[in-house]
Amino acid sequence: VLFRSTLAGDLDQIIEVAGHHLETNFHCGSVLLLQVEQGLAVRFRTPEFLWTDKELEAATWCWQHGREAGAQTATLPDALARYLPLMAREQTIGVLGLESRPDGWFSASQRGLLAGFVGQSALAIERSLLEQKMRRHRSLDESERLQSAILTAVSHEVRAPIAAITAAVSALLSSGLSLDRPRERQLLRTAEYEIKRLHRLMNNLLSVTRIQAGVSRLKLEPSDLSDVVGAALEELGTSTQKRLITVQIPSDLPLVPMDFDLITQVLVNLFSNA
Repeated sequence: VLFRSTLAGDLDQIIEVAGHHLETNFHCGSVLLLQVEQGLAVRFRTPEFLWTDKELEAATWCWQHGREAGAQTATLPDALARYLPLMAREQTIGVLGLESRPDGWFSASQRGLLAGFVGQSALAIERSLLEQKMRRHRSLDESERLQSAILTAVSHEVRAPIAAITAAVSALLSSGLSLDRPRERQLLRTAEYEIKRLHRLMNNLLSVTRIQAGVSRLKLEPSDLSDVVGAALEELGTSTQKRLITVQIPSDLPLVPMDFDLITQVLVNLFSNA
């Protein structure tokens, strides 16, 4: 019953419930440690609990051997607290430490209550850790799918400008073709346009990579949609001169929160494809 509402909750919530229960029912200083990589980390400790190297030694022995250690036990009895392993599926996932009391260890009924609490705590913590692990795996899978989609899209988009540039340059360098001045200029303009298009694609890929790596952050600021459309059309340059372009934006449209530069890139991509 203790962890029923938090079995599917986050680990911090479970640890908070466990700490409150210890304080309410056992009236002694306590500490809760969980496994991290190759050691233990304190996740909860009451203010009065004195944490020393001796306590860490006793807690570590308890974790490594899956048996009680510390005060009033045969192992490291000089410790101020008694450490109990948190067992789940025959593995020690953490350690619970309770300070020794002047009147000795708990009564039989209290020991039964403590054993039940330790078991429930271990199950709730294990379930939360498994859910965290599953979320990390899902996140990695989604990231891999996104990267695969980006690579596929980029490889597809890059082929077209490279093919156009190659064709234009080959025609200009071909000794078998007799090109007049207007035709040469047309081929050069084609090559220039495709080079700029390729440059935009590389910038887009660089922006995505920086955002994924956490190097670049979204800069959301209230922006005028007319300004961002104008910036995109201006970046497209001469490629828009032979097109009839009509922009229809409501005059009462409020400012929109966006990263101006990135949304400009989005619109440039859309307009260029169109």
